Amino acid sequence: MVWHECHVNGCEYRSKLKGNLNRHLASVHDKGVVWHLCYVEGCEYRCKQKCDLKQHLACVHDEGVVWHEFVVEGCEYRCKQKGHLKRHLAVVHDEGVVWHECLVKGCEYRSKRKGDLKRHLACVHDEGVVWHACRVKGCEYRCRRKCHLKEHLASVHDEGVVWHECMVEGCEYRSKRKGSLKRHLASVHDKGVVWHLCYVEGCEYRCKQKCDLKQHLACVHDEGVVWHECVVKGCEYRCKHKSDLTQHLANVHDEGVVWHECRVEGCEYRCKHKGHLKSHLASVHDEGVVWHACLVEGCEYRCKQKGSLKEHLAFVHDEGVVWHECRVKGCEYRCKHKGNLKQHLASVHDEGVVWHACRVKGCEYRCKHKGNLNRHVTSVHDLRCT
Repeated sequence: MVWHECHVNGCEYRSKLKGNLNRHLASVHDKGVVWHLCYVEGCEYRCKQKCDLKQHLACVHDEGVVWHEFVVEGCEYRCKQKGHLKRHLAVVHDEGVVWHECLVKGCEYRSKRKGDLKRHLACVHDEGVVWHACRVKGCEYRCRRKCHLKEHLASVHDEGVVWHECMVEGCEYRSKRKGSLKRHLASVHDKGVVWHLCYVEGCEYRCKQKCDLKQHLACVHDEGVVWHECVVKGCEYRCKHKSDLTQHLANVHDEGVVWHECRVEGCEYRCKHKGHLKSHLASVHDEGVVWHACLVEGCEYRCKQKGSLKEHLAFVHDEGVVWHECRVKGCEYRCKHKGNLKQHLASVHDEGVVWHACRVKGCEYRCKHKGNLNRHVTSVHDLRCT
């Protein structure tokens, strides 16, 4: 075997064919290359192959292009490749499409691609699915893809996991992914962090990500901001995000708003968001409501939201309640909300209380609520609260 070695200093490439060596020298080291330059004024593009130049002229400068157009009323689409036109006609105008229909009784799904139909049958009707079941005893998890099973075993059952442990002394953090460990080291221990400092005089802001610095400069110092101003006469509103301007025009000036009107006879309600109309129909006209009834015998309570039913069961029937008991010895107080327990400890046992003392000389009054102190200062000392 005669090896053809690259003679460029430091390059260890070699090949069995001389032609391969020539191509290597041309593509890697630019040796023996005839450059093809773009002749369009102001364009500095160059390439090694004539066909690439031809493609560049067609894509960038529209030279030598045969446009493919189709005369559909109102459609101005045109393209440089016939295949793109064919796809456009199929996707937009449904021309030349062979529909693939779902054969399941009662299902009206159809698609333009056989693969989409296959996915539909698998996802919706479980047809042609090979289930991958979890082998762990007592676990009923199953999935359609083997990779999902592997991910489940790693995340839930810790099978086949290579743990990445934090090397900082005293830190017990570990993760299943190297990237998570890297983020932990940067966010918690500031390891491997490149700090981005704010260059505005007097500002000590710094962050770990460049995008955060950019956002800081825009929000705090108005640097690099493109202001979007309201076009309505007399309105001085401006903002940094185009979406905020769109929302402002809709909310304040009713521009570009699609009104959603209530279809119930005699109701003049209308709104700007479809979700608000849905809420209105449910709360006012009981349309589209799924009632949640109380299952306790003799109780006729029903509501429109599951959370309200849960709250009712807890308050009225003591179902699903986590009781919060007072930890003070001899006190039998208990309640259903942690906030009430906190209030009880403060009011009855003086735990976690911030005392508000009267600042008037010689007055020893103090209280637990600032409002009480204000009333005391006003009524007793005839002073105005500041």
